[in-house]
Amino acid sequence: MLISVAMAVYNGEMFLQEAIASIQAQTYKHLEVIIVNDGSTDATRDILNHIHDPRFRVIHLPKNRGAANALVKAIQLARGQWIAIHDADDISQPDRLKKQAAYIRSHPGYVAVGSLIRCIPGNKKLPDSFLQSTQNAFNDYVTPKQIMDGRFSACPLCHGSVVFSKQAYLDVGGYDSSYKIAYDYDLWTRLIDYGPIGKVNKVLYNYRVYPTSLSNKKWQDTYDEKLRSALLSISKVCYAKLVNPRLAIFAPDWLCKNLYHKVLPATNCKATLYVHDQYELSISKVNDLYSKGSIDGIMMSTLIDKGTIRQLIEAFQSNGMILNRNLFTV
Repeated sequence: MLISVAMAVYNGEMFLQEAIASIQAQTYKHLEVIIVNDGSTDATRDILNHIHDPRFRVIHLPKNRGAANALVKAIQLARGQWIAIHDADDISQPDRLKKQAAYIRSHPGYVAVGSLIRCIPGNKKLPDSFLQSTQNAFNDYVTPKQIMDGRFSACPLCHGSVVFSKQAYLDVGGYDSSYKIAYDYDLWTRLIDYGPIGKVNKVLYNYRVYPTSLSNKKWQDTYDEKLRSALLSISKVCYAKLVNPRLAIFAPDWLCKNLYHKVLPATNCKATLYVHDQYELSISKVNDLYSKGSIDGIMMSTLIDKGTIRQLIEAFQSNGMILNRNLFTV
């Protein structure tokens, strides 16, 4: 089984050689590596041009067009039936691909497999609590059911840890390059609905975390993109027979404004009611709207206090609503 490792890199000189070395150290030998240099202006080109390994192919793009676009090009060139993503600053354990290949063979019909991760700092020391919380956000989802159940409320897979079927990737439409940050989460929402996804229950990937990384630096933009992808998936999977699903939305005031101006116009969903404070006081009103058929579902932002979310879920479930069918935490 040939595994094609796909990597996109932009100005990655600091850790690129470590990432490459970790791929070269894989105990699984039936692999090829396609690295796309996405218009880097640092020493990335020189580093890549000094790779003397026949399994590696390097493509230099003249301009930076974004990681999703670069990965699309890498996968187009891939000869393997399975694609292993690898970020340009992360480190795979030597037995990563061997264990993931064994998992794939023992789980026919699965479309992807990830692994547990360990978070490591980038060029600046970070609090252990920050690394641990990021690590837990991915490692809390292990079984296919956990990944399926958590698909709207979190990103259950660390991008660089995943190996996926190239055919499944093509069938669901591949990466959407209109997403600048959450292109991985958008792909997962579509792959999860295509077939089962599992994880090797072992740390096989070291994920480098920066306080200034794109997803942390522009976390509101990241959240907006994840919301858009989640709502598109909800519309397709849960409301396939409805042209414009009507939702009551519970979210902070600033997010309600973002949803109104930026997110919802890019989806099929419509907001019948926005609730941006004193959430518990609107429970009976929203239950009444649902009972009368005036709304089709409820979306609750994960930015709301967890205790409040639990209270809302219990109240709406008592009115016959079902989590991940017409009741969503996003």
